[in-house]
Amino acid sequence: MANIKNQENTSGAINIGYGDTGSGRDYMSQGFKSTSAVTNITHVSFYLVGKSGTSTQGYKVWIDEANASSNPSGTVGVGIGGETEILNSALVTGATTKYALTSSVTLTAGTQYCFVIAPWNTTTHVFSADYQDFRCSVSNPYANGRRTHGNTAYNTWNAPDSGNADLLFETWGDEPGAATTSISTMLMMGV
Repeated sequence: MANIKNQENTSGAINIGYGDTGSGRDYMSQGFKSTSAVTNITHVSFYLVGKSGTSTQGYKVWIDEANASSNPSGTVGVGIGGETEILNSALVTGATTKYALTSSVTLTAGTQYCFVIAPWNTTTHVFSADYQDFRCSVSNPYANGRRTHGNTAYNTWNAPDSGNADLLFETWGDEPGAATTSISTMLMMGV
């Protein structure tokens, strides 16, 4: 099964922070539109500039449907699926890094989606404010979505204070019709 890149923005060299409670930057979203070349999303990539020195401080990522402004429309921490906690020890800084989603998320080509990133305590499994920088563009090089910030209540979304900038990101998925073989099936087959 081929894991192929679906959407991406590789343009940008500024650092933009989020994750601080009280300023409307508790959650961060990056909008995208899936193409017909991918039937589901299995991985997301983003460029993290720094990370917390606390071992329990990681991130939670999920996929959600979004409106035309790239604002998520689903439930915080769940969306339409793929919710994944990324441990601090797995976070890579200084490069665009690919992270596997806990479960794949089936998408419809041409529909507006987003992936949401939340600072997360991976021991207590709750939101945990932690201001960190991500690499972004200074303009809007990715035409099919944008970066937005959401408040603690997950009900007010705004364009970032830095303007219409996109995250450096990638979404990855499987080709349509690709056979899926689970790890347990592979073990039973002796692979």
